[in-house]
Amino acid sequence: MAAAKALAAALASLLARPAGADLPIHCTLADAVGEWTFHVGPAQPVNGELPACGHSLPNSVESMLRINHSSVVPPSAAETLSITLTEEIAEQPERHLRARDGSGAEGMWTMVYDTGFEVRVGGRSLSGGVYDYAALCPSN
Repeated sequence: MAAAKALAAALASLLARPAGADLPIHCTLADAVGEWTFHVGPAQPVNGELPACGHSLPNSVESMLRINHSSVVPPSAAETLSITLTEEIAEQPERHLRARDGSGAEGMWTMVYDTGFEVRVGGRSLSGGVYDYAALCPSN
């Protein structure tokens, strides 16, 4: 019986592999609450292809750090939206966290796992997150 348990433990240890990657960020509600500025570019025709967002394939944390945001959404073509995310809970029309845009229009928002959030206000759905981070150990 002891030999069978030892064999099972040995087999389990062979199947277990250490993680080779992790999420580059972890944000909480407290990280997301506050004032946000979205720079929204003009709509682009899809023409049967996925539009480029600046990420490389395969994606990596370091490739994300090299993205030139001004080349993805040029400031001259961007619409700037100010959004306030609050911890206030509204009950109607359904329970949600309150968001307000710069004109005072009210909407809702929610966390998306622990990597970002979605905002719905003024007839728009926007996603965002705490993406301003730096590599702890650059692999140059």
